[in-house]
Amino acid sequence: LFAFLCRHARVAVDAHDIFQDKLDHGDLLRRFNWNKQQEVCKGAMQALAAESDAAWNEGYWGGSADFGHVCPGWIRLLDKGFSGILAEAEARLVSCTDPAQREFYGTVRTTYAAIVDYLNRLADAVEPVVADSAAVLRAIAARPPETTREALQTIYSFFSLHEFVSGGRDRSMGRLDKELRRFYRADLARGVSEAELRETFRFFLYKIWVARVPFDQPLELGGMDAGGAEVTNELSRMIIEEYDGLDIHSPKIHVRVSASTPTDFLLRVVDTIRRGHSSIVLCNDDVVIRSLVKAGISRAEAEDYVMIGCYEAAAYGCEIPCTGNAGMNLLKAFEKALADGVQTYGELYEHFEHYTKYAIDRALNAVREWERHYREIYPDALLSGTFASCLARGRDAYDGGVKYNNSSLTVASIGSTVDAFMMLKKFVIDEHALTLDEFRKVLAGNWRGHEKLRRRIRACAKRYGNGDP
Repeated sequence: LFAFLCRHARVAVDAHDIFQDKLDHGDLLRRFNWNKQQEVCKGAMQALAAESDAAWNEGYWGGSADFGHVCPGWIRLLDKGFSGILAEAEARLVSCTDPAQREFYGTVRTTYAAIVDYLNRLADAVEPVVADSAAVLRAIAARPPETTREALQTIYSFFSLHEFVSGGRDRSMGRLDKELRRFYRADLARGVSEAELRETFRFFLYKIWVARVPFDQPLELGGMDAGGAEVTNELSRMIIEEYDGLDIHSPKIHVRVSASTPTDFLLRVVDTIRRGHSSIVLCNDDVVIRSLVKAGISRAEAEDYVMIGCYEAAAYGCEIPCTGNAGMNLLKAFEKALADGVQTYGELYEHFEHYTKYAIDRALNAVREWERHYREIYPDALLSGTFASCLARGRDAYDGGVKYNNSSLTVASIGSTVDAFMMLKKFVIDEHALTLDEFRKVLAGNWRGHEKLRRRIRACAKRYGNGDP
């Protein structure tokens, strides 16, 4: 279906658009993949999905499939181009005898051959109107990009095909200053003016803005590479400056910060934030790298991490992180523990631990069961082609083709839960303002008749984040 749309769906031309991308796909693949997921939900996953939905509606826990938190291997795409990935798939198919691997290589070949045909078909339509755009499209159909504009068109072409046509989600444009530095410097060396390059980046950023993807489209700047060298460069500064001038909040920019971050760059970033022209997240390299190493990522790959989605770290070019799989609400576990009729603080904490562990176990069990069906629901040859390990293993990105396959569980209400324990201990256990049974009745009545006590508790400074161990 993807190949059919690339070759036969209507294309359109915008005479004012630097990055041509219009394809009338009818949202067919997204709906097709959604229907496949619903078939699994109503079939093999019916009982567990119903349990998870009920717990989620209660505000307790949930576990589901997640195909919406990935970052393609942008550097590999720029290094090889669409035609290079196509050639690699064809070469591996010729030498492969394993039926499952041959199916995978054949699917990647079909997908990338269709992209090449689409780019050439779009170029044919564009050429009478915007000749230079047609030349860019033909260039990236035939070879890897060589200029900044070709590189940005490669990135946006992949993004539009994956995000809008195939029904995937690219939750990061990657480390844009690292990916594009070589093209930018080569353009300057060959005589392209900085003003022209600024205009190209400005148009690219605004193109992301008008795409209006849900939750905004992330990209990353700054930080270190695999080896600890600082990545921040003149392109990092240019992108921030042009972004600031556009006054938009998508793309959302993840800025990696460490002791080696240039002070002038950091000041430019915070000045952009101060004036409100931004959707910027500052990411502490020391903390993020340490956490990834604890999760089993190698030190070098952790240093080269990319933030995806809201602000979830992943090993760049070698991980399917699935950071939206599951969640649980700590405050609901506290509520359930208190409702058990416990009479001591120790009993309360024991019951709280039980409900917390139960929620985590059930949520992760749901995730594990969903993951058994990933290849059935959404095999993604387009994404898989950007990962070297997928081509080496002959396996889809959602079928064990990527080096790291991590799923996550979001724990909500940490601060509020700490506050709940601290207030209960202070006013019920330590000061004996009321008994546990009386406190349960107060909460059940939503504080009616106890406004004075509620004001005392709200005014108490013994709360999460106030430095009280």
